[in-house]
Amino acid sequence: MRISKTAWAKYQQAHRRLQEAAKEEFRRYFESLPWETDENRALRLLLAKAAQLVQRYGGADASLSAGMYDEIMYKQGARVPPAVVSVPSAQFVVQDVRDAYQRALTHETALQLTSSAVSGHVKRAGVQTMRNAARRDGAQWAWVCVGDSCAFCRAIGSNGWQYASRKVLDGDHAEHIHDNCDCQFMVRKPGQALDVDGYDPDALLGEYRNAHGNSRERINEMRRNDYTQEFADKRNARRRELRAQAHKADEAATK
Repeated sequence: MRISKTAWAKYQQAHRRLQEAAKEEFRRYFESLPWETDENRALRLLLAKAAQLVQRYGGADASLSAGMYDEIMYKQGARVPPAVVSVPSAQFVVQDVRDAYQRALTHETALQLTSSAVSGHVKRAGVQTMRNAARRDGAQWAWVCVGDSCAFCRAIGSNGWQYASRKVLDGDHAEHIHDNCDCQFMVRKPGQALDVDGYDPDALLGEYRNAHGNSRERINEMRRNDYTQEFADKRNARRRELRAQAHKADEAATK
């Protein structure tokens, strides 16, 4: 089974739209609150809004991942129950957004940190849904990095396909979800092949092994290399390619 670049771009864009919609609605609400006259009340309202948005948009993001999981398992002949949608709890979202707000030193920084936290929780819903189902069914997964991926994501992606074990679930595997991250979990039935155009775990592993030191030091070296002109040129070329793929996917969706 193979997922084309166009199909993958369409899947990425669907996730990205949900995350950006939640972020934008949250930002508008943030700016409407009475911060100068009643900060405590404004924060209470903001936290309630954050939980509401994650439930709505995160639920949609999780449903998107669940649909992809079910489709792949069916096409690969795995007769398993449908994936169960998983969304971060309101309590967890509220605490995380509150922490983000309290870390900020300025109004502008508070807006940036809290809106990014909400967007991250929307994506986390889809990630958690996919990997919970994979672990339940003994499937294999990979953190698919296609396009503009950060050093940490590329290091995770270099692991390639592996079983969805508790050890991986409790580790750093995709706990690192940052703003504007297009990487996604993909799953497959053990013994079955599944290729995503553009995902090359061997190349990612080569990059990781060419760095020096322990895991953290290697990732930091990869991160520093991201700022070289050569890497910037490659990154910009990938971004142009991704935009073209996304535009093609949007055109196909409207036909």
